[in-house]
Formats: sequence, structure tokens, C-alpha cells
Amino acid sequence: SVSIVVQEIRDEKLPQVDLLLFIEEGTPARVGEVSVIGNDLTRQQVVLRQMQLKPERPLDSELLDQSKKDIEATRLFEPGSVKITVQPEDPERPGVHDVNIEVHETNTGQFNFGVAVGSDAGVVGQIGMVQKNFDVLSPPHTFEELFSGQAFRGAGQTFDVEILPGTVSQTYSATLVEPYLFESEYSGSATVFFSTRDYREFDERRYGARVGVGRRFGTLWKGNIVARAESIDLSNIEPDRPVDVFEVEDQHSLTGVGVEFTRDTTNDRFRPWRGNHVSLGVEQVGAMGGDFDFTHFRYQSAAFFAVSETFLGYHTVLKL
Repeated sequence: SVSIVVQEIRDEKLPQVDLLLFIEEGTPARVGEVSVIGNDLTRQQVVLRQMQLKPERPLDSELLDQSKKDIEATRLFEPGSVKITVQPEDPERPGVHDVNIEVHETNTGQFNFGVAVGSDAGVVGQIGMVQKNFDVLSPPHTFEELFSGQAFRGAGQTFDVEILPGTVSQTYSATLVEPYLFESEYSGSATVFFSTRDYREFDERRYGARVGVGRRFGTLWKGNIVARAESIDLSNIEPDRPVDVFEVEDQHSLTGVGVEFTRDTTNDRFRPWRGNHVSLGVEQVGAMGGDFDFTHFRYQSAAFFAVSETFLGYHTVLKL
């Protein structure tokens, strides 16, 4: 209950009065069961992991709004389709409200095709396939499931295949990213690749793999540990090249282990107009053997400022 008592004027020469506001708090509302509706292919846990409201916790409206933004940021559902509703109080459990999350799934697969021509790189084609709601543990049981898009979907993983054939260079790679490894705060990624390039001075061929494990620390910080192993083969070296190039002729191996920390305060994952993104990393090449031994440091910082905003909410952004 809320009541307001008006006090007498303190000073007749000033247009001011004192207001006393009396608030009598009732039983704090708590979260009951959290249910997901409309996820025919997507696993329920993919949605629930974005919910900051948990059963038996206080029902916080700010966390409710933030959870909706986090679910929409996954881009696994139709824009504007995510609805979170608080149900009436459970008569058998005073102060407890169930929460329903309604979603409408969308097409999370992308297929890209392109061609580029350059004086140095020649003609390069691009064929790319990305599935942002991949599930490596959901193989098809029938050919119909395979061609209808119901197989290998639903776990919120990202699977990216890129094919770049060309007259001078070729690159082929496949990447799998699991943002919540074993439903924990850890993430995992793995990449395999093969590339060739005919430089003017020599020809280069590489193939290898990268694996990484990351962890989130709160909402701003994230750390990653990445290991890589590559095979590098240089051939057809021009006679007038430096001696250092001939020393790495033929096949050599390269390994590396690196650590990277990032801090992200941007307000939007894909189109930020406020905040900054900072990353700092170090890699020790030769940590697991190989023919090379050196240390590689990396630092990157980006800041975003909204210069102007239209009445429709579009921003002109300055990025430094």
C-alpha cells in the first residue's frame, strides 16, 4: 500500500511543500517455473541459458528486460518475436509467478557466393556456408530430415565452412564453435584448414588445426587459450631471394600456444554505438615443439561514439 501525506507550507514566500511518502511492502515476488514456447528445433537450454531470472529467485523487471535482449542477441529467432510474460500468482504458492518465454524460430543458415579479381591475387571465388544454430550431435535419421534442414540444428553452435578457390591462392577451412561447453561458462572452438599461395618469390602450402577454450568472467571479461599446429611447405623459391627464405625451404612445422583477454562494454554485439572493446594477447610459438621459436604480442582497442541519432533510432557512429 502507498499513501502520501501533505505537510504544511514551510515558508509562505516559497512555493514549496513537504511530501511524506509511506510505502508498506508486501511479500516479494519470486520466480516459479520458467518455460519456453515455440522452440520446435532449438533446444530449450539454448534459450534458458540467456535468462538471468532463475526459479526461486526474486522477480526483477530489469533482469527480465535484459534477458529478452540477450535472447534476441543470439539471432536464432525472428526479430521482435521474443516475448517474456509473467503469469498470475500461483494460488498454492503466494508470491510465486511462472515466467513464459515465447519465441519464433527463423532460418539461421546462410549461403554466400562471390568472385573477386585482383592484380596480385588473381581470380578468387568464395563459397561460404554458416549455420548459427548447429548441433553436431543431431545427425539426420532420414534423407528428408537432411534436406529439410531439421538435422544438425538446435544446439546454438556455429558451424562455418569456407571455400576460396582461385588461380593464385586457394583456402579451405571448417570451424565449429560451442559457446557454452557442457552448459558451463566455458566455450570451445576447433578449426581445420588448408591453403596454397603462389607468390612471385616462392610457392607456399599450409595445412593445420586450431583449438581453443574460453571462459566468461561476469558480463564484461572473457579469456581464451588457443593452441595451433601447422605444416608449412615453401617451394619454387626464386634464386635471388634472401638466404633466410632458403633456410625454411621445403616442409616445416609450427606450433603455438596463446592466451588472450578481452573486455567488452559495447551496448550491442553486432552494431554498437556506445562503449569500447579491448583485447590483449600473447602467443609463444614453439611451445609444443616445431621448427620455429618466437613470442608474438597482440593488442587491439576500439571505441564507439554515437555522433547523432534520427527519430527512427538510427545512429551515426564514430569508431576509433
